[in-house]
Amino acid sequence: ETLAHVETRLAAEEFVQVHRSALVNVNRVAEIRASPQGEYVVTLANGSQVRTGRRYRDAVRGLIAQPK
Repeated sequence: ETLAHVETRLAAEEFVQVHRSALVNVNRVAEIRASPQGEYVVTLANGSQVRTGRRYRDAVRGLIAQPK
């Protein structure tokens, strides 16, 4: 099953794709940091880190703009 197919089954307001191989639950995001390369590093509540892909930067910026 492809990630795009999984994404269609998840609640759009709770999950966002941040990399071609990663979806994150916005309720589990602890921190978002910009890297010098122009991408972001998303840290989850369990300490896992996910680097974002360039093509998903706008989605991550949308996360930053959302109030918690």
